[in-house]
Amino acid sequence: MNEAAPNSSIAELLPYVQGHTRTWNDSWQKLYAGWNDVIVAFCLRQGLNHQSAQNVFQESMVTLLRSYQGKAAGYDSRQGSFKAWLWGVVRNRVKSERRRHNKEVLVAGVQETRDGERCGLPPELSEPAVDFAGAETEQERQALWVAALQRVRQRVKRENFEIYTALLEQSSPPEALARKHGKTVNNIYAIKHRCDELLITEARAIRKQQAASPLLITEPL
Repeated sequence: MNEAAPNSSIAELLPYVQGHTRTWNDSWQKLYAGWNDVIVAFCLRQGLNHQSAQNVFQESMVTLLRSYQGKAAGYDSRQGSFKAWLWGVVRNRVKSERRRHNKEVLVAGVQETRDGERCGLPPELSEPAVDFAGAETEQERQALWVAALQRVRQRVKRENFEIYTALLEQSSPPEALARKHGKTVNNIYAIKHRCDELLITEARAIRKQQAASPLLITEPL
């Protein structure tokens, strides 16, 4: 039996879809959350501003939903992976957004992504035990880490996050950071180790959310 979807604001365009069960919508929410930050991060790294990046994300989700509902040509498992198909949709939407703005490169000035944009991830974090299969480009993989890094920001103290991003950017050696923040060098390495673990955990969590695709739920409309 279908259940009424909870009220949601216009800003949250698609977290719930009318006409589906709670099970379907729970799966959809996970997919929606897993792709939101990653697609936005990818768009920002492509030069779009935050509003345009959000437009690309919302339009990509609408395309996915219409595909599932049979209202538009879309994902076909016989043609390749879901992930590769969705990234293709996103790249096409980015091109459309650029054409919409006369092909001008938009300035990405969003503070919340600044650290992720600037950081070069260390070698030991470049290829953790996360499923990267699905014809993603290096830029798309990096978008995952930017999104995961922003989640880490929410889980650690501001000072510790500043220390971690300084280490990723290699803007200050551990000894200098220890003096600046009144900590020992061992403290600095402990912060790095903890944030490294959180970063991998968040990347895996995002991947798990992305894998919760309503396309895999054989539910009649």
